[in-house]
Order: sequence, then structure tokens, then C-alpha cells
Amino acid sequence: MSAVQGRLLEHFLPLREAEEKLLARCTLGQLTRLDKSTPIEATEQNSIRAKFLRFLILGGDHNVKIHESGILLSGAYIEGVLNLKSATITSNLKLRHCRFAEKILLANAQVRGLIDLSHSALRGFSATLLSIDGILCFDKVASSETINLRDSRIGGSLLFRGSQLNGPDGVAFTADRAVIEGSVRLQDDFQAIGEVRFCGASLNSQLIIQNSYFRCMDRLTLNITDSTTRGGVFLSPGFKSEGTVRLTNARIAGTLSLMGASLQGQGGASLSAKNLQVEQELRLTKLEIPLEWVILTDANVKTLNDSPDSWGDRLYLSGFTYSNLLTTRPLTARDRIQWLDKQNPRDAGTDGKKGVASQFKKQPWQQIQKVFEEMGRTEEANQLGMELERRLHKAGLAGRSTLGPHPTLVHHLYGTLLGFGYKPMRLVLFFFLTWFFCATVYWYAALEHAVFAPSDPVVFQHDDYLTCQPEHKAAWAKRFPSRPEPQPEKPEGAGNWYTCETLRGEYTGFSPLGYSLDILLPLIDLQQEKSWGPMTPTPKKDPMEEFDNFTWGHSTRLLVWIETLIGWGISLVLVGMASGLIRKRSNE
Repeated sequence: MSAVQGRLLEHFLPLREAEEKLLARCTLGQLTRLDKSTPIEATEQNSIRAKFLRFLILGGDHNVKIHESGILLSGAYIEGVLNLKSATITSNLKLRHCRFAEKILLANAQVRGLIDLSHSALRGFSATLLSIDGILCFDKVASSETINLRDSRIGGSLLFRGSQLNGPDGVAFTADRAVIEGSVRLQDDFQAIGEVRFCGASLNSQLIIQNSYFRCMDRLTLNITDSTTRGGVFLSPGFKSEGTVRLTNARIAGTLSLMGASLQGQGGASLSAKNLQVEQELRLTKLEIPLEWVILTDANVKTLNDSPDSWGDRLYLSGFTYSNLLTTRPLTARDRIQWLDKQNPRDAGTDGKKGVASQFKKQPWQQIQKVFEEMGRTEEANQLGMELERRLHKAGLAGRSTLGPHPTLVHHLYGTLLGFGYKPMRLVLFFFLTWFFCATVYWYAALEHAVFAPSDPVVFQHDDYLTCQPEHKAAWAKRFPSRPEPQPEKPEGAGNWYTCETLRGEYTGFSPLGYSLDILLPLIDLQQEKSWGPMTPTPKKDPMEEFDNFTWGHSTRLLVWIETLIGWGISLVLVGMASGLIRKRSNE
């Protein structure tokens, strides 16, 4: 029975010069150096057939025993396809500074050691379902076709330091659904023309992408969708992307850092991170350019660390939640309002649509307000709450009921007097201002225009007080037609009930401050409103004459009515405050 072709040394005779050197040294565990650098062309001194290399990698035959150190080769030109599909490799494989004329195939292979292809030139690397116990190293590798590690398991680190990858079909590298136990490093001037994918991958250490350049004009540059990273993801510093970075549904147990990064969407989203979960910090500081068109819908991070200049326009923040805020300068409500204004017009309510047609999103405002409250920044939280009410009103969504939205005047009064429920103490100031203003008007009307008079009819019918009436001469003549008014005995302040000395002290004297307070507090009786009232002329038959005959008495009575309404309104609000119905710090 003949042996399988390619499994015996005699199948490769005569050997080339480079192959003889490799055969001699790999049995001793020594490095075979055929060239000082990666060769450009095949020569007799550097060319090795891929099938012969495979023969050695698989352990040789009964006449060739490969040293346990494995295959150590540098400066070779490998001709043909290196087909190691479904192979079991029991030792290390170091093929450094080598040029591969065709693709390397390692699908479904089992490697008990490490694979090191540093400084080599590849025509692609196809290794779906690869299982390797050690490190997989592509440092300073240049690949003209896709490196494929889908569904693979890597027991050590995956290294692409200083590498240059090119994917003619749009994908430069893929490790979809791979399990990588060690760190993944794409750094030190790493470049990828085409998409780099870790979709559904399980990264049990860190993903570090620093000083690297990604470009893919018609699709994603870095795609970590549905992946799980138990360490941090560091896309910084020096990370540059011309295309979309997608982290949709990604789970990161550590920190996600884009500090010092540069993300340019090139007509699409620069960062798409819908439903992203970061258990520690999302770091967005010292960015080279502001982030434009960022999708953070339904994302959740523990701490958001950013700066005002981190953000550009067209942000999607609906459902984005975080528990803490860090920033490069003191936290202010103004900065956060400007941040929320950078949302896309539909979510920000600036698309011109009103009412049920509006797509204005409340949640981003409520989220930042909640965080400010939990951080003890109550004033900033209240400012955000008030601004949210203004935006809701602008979008036709404030105070909606079966009767429609509140009128603009009511909304403005609500904001001015109560800060939309966030500044209830403004009502106290308004109360005192109303009290003193009305008291001043009542004092002037009573002193200069004799407007106020007792409301007890007994006082008016008492002869001793006739001189206190403004029409005291006519009243005296009517009561005593045959006796002239006693001018010498005429009291000080005659004709004005407020200043008339004849009015006995046991009758409640008029107090402008007390009268105003009695009206403002309808539930409290200070006896002022009951004992005194403004005098107005007898109404005219012709209503138009009433407008022509508008006196200080009419004006004072109108002010009393207005103050009464204000008093009832203030009382209802105060009752609401006492019963906890007024919102101070609420996210509803």
C-alpha cells in the first residue's frame, strides 16, 4: 500500500538548496535564515515549495524527525498554497520574513503551539474553525487578501502590530464568533483598507487599537457587533477611522476609550453603538475632531467621560443611559443643553413638527437631569428640567390633555412663577411682591382719593360720623336741613374715612397692608376685607358712560378682584406644595 502523496521525503526529491538547509536545521531545532529581509522574488537560494513545508510542519516521516522546537524559518519565498486544513500541528510554527505566493489554509486545524508570521507578506490567510493553544502573531505582516479567523479559538494573544491589511472584497480581517483568550492588539502604525470584524466574538482580555488607520469608504471600518469583551476596548490614542465604527450590541466589561481618536464617517455614521453596554467608563476626550453622526440609542455605560468639544452634530441619544458624568471642565447645565441640541432635528424637536406629529425625545433630557440630581447638582438639574418644559411646549407636547396643550400665556406664567414646578420658592417672592404692590395702591387710593369706606351700615347711619363721608356737606344738609354744618368742630381728615379722626377707635381701622393680606389669603380672616371696601359711583344706564366715568373707585375694585384671583391661585399652589403634589425634582 502506497503512502499518501506528500507525506514521505522521497516525494519531494530532489530538494532545492533552500529546502536542504531547512531540512537540516529543523531536525536540530535551529533557525533557518535564507534572507535578511522579506524576499521580493523567488530564487534557488530562498524558494521553498509549500507542499514540502507542509511535510515538515506535520512532523516529517520515519526518516525525518522534526525537533520539538518546531519549524523556525526566516527569509523564504513559499511557492504554492500552504494547505494545512484539518491538520494537527504539535509544535510551534515560526515563518518570519517570508513571502507566500498563495494563500495559507488552516481551516479546522489544531495547533498545539504558536504561529508567528511576523514581517511576512501574505496572499490571505483562511483559518475558519482554527484552534490554537498559543499566540497567533501577524506583527508587521502585509496581506493583499482577507485574513479569515471566523469561529476560531485562540488560546493566547492575537497580534497585528505594525501590520498592513488589504481586503479587495471589502473585508481586510474577520474574526467573527472567534474566542480569543489573550489580548488583541492592532497598533504601532497598523493599517487596514477594508472592514475589520469581530462580530459575535468573545474577547476574554483587552482589545487594544492604537496608532492605527482604518479606511473603508463604502462600508464599516471596525465592526464589533454582538461581541463580548471581558477587558477594556481601547481605540486610542492615534486611532483613525474613515468610515463607520460599529459597536452595536457589544458588551464591554471594562472601559471603552476613544481618547485622542479621530472618527470620520465619510457620509455615514462615525460611531454606531446602538444597545452598547459598557460596565465601566466611556471615555471621549481629547478627540482630534468632534464626533459627527453618533448613534448611542439604548446604549448604557456606567460613566460618561467627555468634554464639550467631543461632540458634533446629528447625535442619536434616545435611550442612552449612564450613572455618572466626568468632564474636562466644571459640569454646567448650559453645556449639557448645548449637547442635547446637537441631536438630529427629529429627536431634538427642531424639525418643525408639532403635537402628535412631533418625534421629540424626552429621555435624553430626563437622563442628564437624573444624573445631576444624583450627583447633588440640584440647581443644574432644575435648569435642565425647566428647559425641557420649554422644549416640550415648543414641540406642542407640554401639558397636553383632552382639551389640547396649555395656552402659551398659561405656560409662560407657570414657568415664570413656579419654574415649571422646579422653583416653587419663586411663588413666595411673587406673593410678597403682590402683597406690597397692592397695599401701596390701596394706601394711595385711600389717602389721596378717599376710596375706602367702612362696610358696616351702622357706621354710615351714625350721626357722629357724617363728617367722615366724602359728601359730608350733602349728608349733613339731608339729615339736618335747618342746621348748618358745624365748621369749627369739623374733625381732621373730614371727607376721608381712612384719616377721619371722628371714627372711633373700637371700629377696625383701615390698614393697607392688612387689607391686601386679607385678600391674598382667602382662607384667613383678618377682618379688613369684611370691615372695609372701595366706594364706586352708582352705575349709569348707558354702559358706554361707565367707561367714560371710570374712577379711582372702579380701578381699586378691579385690583381687588385681580388680587383675589391671585390669592386663590397662590393658595391652591401652596396646598399642593404642602401635600407633595408640586414637582421639585421629578423625572416624570
